[in-house]
Amino acid sequence: MNKLLSIALFLLLAVAYIACTNDNSCHENRYVVMTSNFYTIKNDTTKTFTVDSIWVKGLGNDSLLYSNSKSVTSISMPLQKMNDTSRFVIRFNTIYDTLTVIHANIQKYLSLECGCLVTHKLDSTKLSYTQHKVKRIKVKYDNVSTTKRENLQIYF
Repeated sequence: MNKLLSIALFLLLAVAYIACTNDNSCHENRYVVMTSNFYTIKNDTTKTFTVDSIWVKGLGNDSLLYSNSKSVTSISMPLQKMNDTSRFVIRFNTIYDTLTVIHANIQKYLSLECGCLVTHKLDSTKLSYTQHKVKRIKVKYDNVSTTKRENLQIYF
């Protein structure tokens, strides 16, 4: 009887331990940003472009994403989770451009403790931007998630 009680107690403690362990999805990278790399085309050759100084601000919120950052070849920008439109003002040295991105927001349920993760799908047909410094923007990968991928290619 003592042996049976010991086994039952051991199983009860094992089940309690498993039930109380943390969900690993809470610890995964939950930072979802749209990544944009800079390029230039010279003599029909595409090359990485380095911006001397950049300043990036999200419109409709108080987020200053980059403030006079130097020697930048890419930027990462979070998209609006509650709206389907995200707008950014980008200053290259003293020249301003704006970028408007239309996207679908996709909620992924992680767990009761962690809640939801919001990813995005870019609508490449509704991408708009001014062309003061920027010459062209191309959607490279339209799924914006925790996986760091090049979503936009910005050409100068």
